[in-house]
Amino acid sequence: MDIEIDEEPKKRRGTRKSPRTAQMTIKLDPKIIQGLSQISASIGIPTTTLASVALGEYVSRGLTALGGQGRMQELLVKELGSSFAPLFAALEQSMKLEDKE
Repeated sequence: MDIEIDEEPKKRRGTRKSPRTAQMTIKLDPKIIQGLSQISASIGIPTTTLASVALGEYVSRGLTALGGQGRMQELLVKELGSSFAPLFAALEQSMKLEDKE
């Protein structure tokens, strides 16, 4: 799959200052295009709209998964920190006693 992104996003008519969409060219396997065409015809929307929605959903799920992974890492670090805190305190105390001797 080849992807090409247009540097100049299309601007929406009206008062919005930010662009609504940016153009992207994707080269897909003919079987994927055929599948998109079949699905879009069965639900009555353009193939390009279906491809855009599918890609948006994929990105949304991916970002959610990455966010969940980050939260899991934070929880793990907090749990490990509280579990190892007494050990680190004891080690620190032991090192202080050795320095006094």
